[in-house]
Amino acid sequence: MNRQIALLLVSTVVFGFHVQAKAGEKEELTWGELSTLNGRTIRMTMPQAAVITGKLTAVEPDGLVLQIQKTTDKMAYPNGRFVVPRSQVKTLDVLSKRKRGRVIGTICGAWLGLSLGTYAGIHANSAGTALATLAGVGGGLTTLGYYLGDALDKRVTTVVVRQ
Repeated sequence: MNRQIALLLVSTVVFGFHVQAKAGEKEELTWGELSTLNGRTIRMTMPQAAVITGKLTAVEPDGLVLQIQKTTDKMAYPNGRFVVPRSQVKTLDVLSKRKRGRVIGTICGAWLGLSLGTYAGIHANSAGTALATLAGVGGGLTTLGYYLGDALDKRVTTVVVRQ
């Protein structure tokens, strides 16, 4: 049992370092190459320090057309279609998400939860307590594994725009 917990901790540390290494990805694109990002979710910091997040729908000669989904300043940048002037586009973050971390996290969480729940249930005084312990620990660690995997799945690529 201690060996399994040690293995889980080591793999968590390795995944953590992998995420930190991938977090700093940078690309440099020209204005014409930005059209390859159509349909992707991007985040930009505007000159007034407002942050907008949305789907890139088109790249026009005079600006980027975004469908804003989140904003820190709803008065200046309401949700919906918005054209970011070309002169304001210096850098942007491309947000993406995989499935691998959620799948692995859920499986590892379920495995660990069922193992610990079974161990605790064996030492319980009654069958009802054993089943409740198994269900609680198993479900809780499965959920925790999913959310840890979800955090590992998020990727941010910073794109610097060459004019």
